[in-house]
Amino acid sequence: MMQESLPTPKKPWNQRWAILLRPLPGSQEISKPRMIGIVGIVREQEIGYKVHPDFWGKGYMTEALRMFINMYWKMEGKISSPFFCEKSISLVNNIVLISVLVNTKYDKLIAAADPGNPASLRILEKAGFQKGEYKKDFYERVVDGLVIKGDLQFFYLPRPQF
Repeated sequence: MMQESLPTPKKPWNQRWAILLRPLPGSQEISKPRMIGIVGIVREQEIGYKVHPDFWGKGYMTEALRMFINMYWKMEGKISSPFFCEKSISLVNNIVLISVLVNTKYDKLIAAADPGNPASLRILEKAGFQKGEYKKDFYERVVDGLVIKGDLQFFYLPRPQF
């Protein structure tokens, strides 16, 4: 499963980063970070993310997405492996993002969200994405054996000028 999330010569843009939640200092929880979601580039220029439902509405996804975007633009194609270098782990509050490889040859990032998911729309807006086109009946999914067409709201984030 993890192998499918790594860049390859055919898909150099394929990058997934784990979102890990560290236990609070002094807590009774296990001392290892807990994976609560993923964020990364799922198709060329297109950002994707998921967070476990137990962590919805707590601000973790917004924080992780902002961190990912910041690191993505600053890495400029550098190779970073969590297995060989501690500096490949970035911390912000209780969130850790682990990178495998970053390629930032693009002038903008793209994201899309189902308009029926206002939380995801808001996460993208809070991360600085601007609304783009709205595509009706853009994708299909199967729910209870029925094929349902869904709309998508696209968002764009231009490369920042450092």
